[in-house]
Amino acid sequence: MGSGRDGEPGLDERAVCPVCGADRSTTLLRRGFDEEPIRSYLNHRYGGAWDADVLSAGEFRLDQCTACALVFQRFVPNDQLLRIVYDEWEKQDDLHVKKQRKSLRSRSRRAVEVMSLIDFAGRDSGELRVLDYGMGWGDWCRLATAFGCETYGVDNAPARVAFARSLGLSVLDEDALDAYDFDFINAEQVFEHLLDPSGTAMRLASRLRPGGILRISVPNGVHVAKRLRQLDDLDETQQFAVLGLVNPLHHVNCFTGRTLNELAKALSLRPVKLPLRFRYRYAPIWEPVRTLSRIPLGLHYRALRGQSTVVWLQRGSDGQR
Repeated sequence: MGSGRDGEPGLDERAVCPVCGADRSTTLLRRGFDEEPIRSYLNHRYGGAWDADVLSAGEFRLDQCTACALVFQRFVPNDQLLRIVYDEWEKQDDLHVKKQRKSLRSRSRRAVEVMSLIDFAGRDSGELRVLDYGMGWGDWCRLATAFGCETYGVDNAPARVAFARSLGLSVLDEDALDAYDFDFINAEQVFEHLLDPSGTAMRLASRLRPGGILRISVPNGVHVAKRLRQLDDLDETQQFAVLGLVNPLHHVNCFTGRTLNELAKALSLRPVKLPLRFRYRYAPIWEPVRTLSRIPLGLHYRALRGQSTVVWLQRGSDGQR
């Protein structure tokens, strides 16, 4: 349903869960892209730049896997539609301007993260080869490089790749990954966008050195199924907040901690918890207090319950995954 003819923009169906492969799911939401609140959200998301005619034959449908709890868009953009979405509806230059305005605090947190991973590895930074998969505008790569790591990035947006290379960063094509192995792979806000998250995770896991770590961070959809059932009873602001987690055409997967735990098992990677001493050792003295005061207690509770959607997954030190 909704698939474009060869060479034309359209939607392709994912009939099974893209994480665990189960064919059992429950439908949470079915709407046309021209129906409310989907239409209003897309107007809000793209500033009126999106073309309703391109999606007129399609359906926005969210299913939840009964095996691993992933919420996923059953109909996803084909390659032609993805190019339209990212190159025409969502202007990369505008995104770059917004990125450059990000606060120093957000960059300092990335710096603390890089220092923490180097400390956790227990080796000189110059011995570490790291990859930022979905590097965006290269902030993480620039910091890892500054701290002495051998750093590489991957991204599928030509504008971002060109910008990273203009800064002298080492950018790899997807096809070149098989020639490298890494001590640490960072995937920040990437897996919610992937049409085949399981296949990508398996490929990245195969590129880890013994003892290497794959870090995955995705939006937390632990309550999204409940909120979707209440969607029509919410006001517009609340609707947009819920739809932001299952961002039509963009966030084609919505994860929970349970889903990531199932993915780790399939990859034969061991979840590891980053001790607090690594997390705060390099932070400004005021940062732990600020963080604890600003982050809801629910986030700490989910972390303790294994429901966090920021995970470090480690390959066995003996070379076995």
